[in-house]
Amino acid sequence: MNDISIRQIARARHIALQRPEALNAMTADMCSAIERALLTWRDRNDIGLVIIDAESDRAFRSGGDISELYKTGSQGDYAYGQAFWATEYRLNALTPYRFHAGVYDGQGRWNFLPWQPPYCGRN
Repeated sequence: MNDISIRQIARARHIALQRPEALNAMTADMCSAIERALLTWRDRNDIGLVIIDAESDRAFRSGGDISELYKTGSQGDYAYGQAFWATEYRLNALTPYRFHAGVYDGQGRWNFLPWQPPYCGRN
């Protein structure tokens, strides 16, 4: 899939959204790929941080790909929308599995890093 890059860099995991022409609007396939990666990484202690960023100087992410949802829905195909929203909501529920801190790069991109404050009860 060319819309997203998921890779390992030492102890870091990097997810890059790669749809700048669509302001990095998320497709169902992109949501599924991120969900699979986060589920794989969730309980791994060897991962130091997860970085999510985007290739664009205009937007980090504009939301869901509304044009695809509209196109398929107006043709009577509701399966795409149902799959998209189901995956999107599961993905939203996955993200608090670790504490996160966001770092804004000044170019319209946010990077989210796991952050473990001293009061959270872990050593």
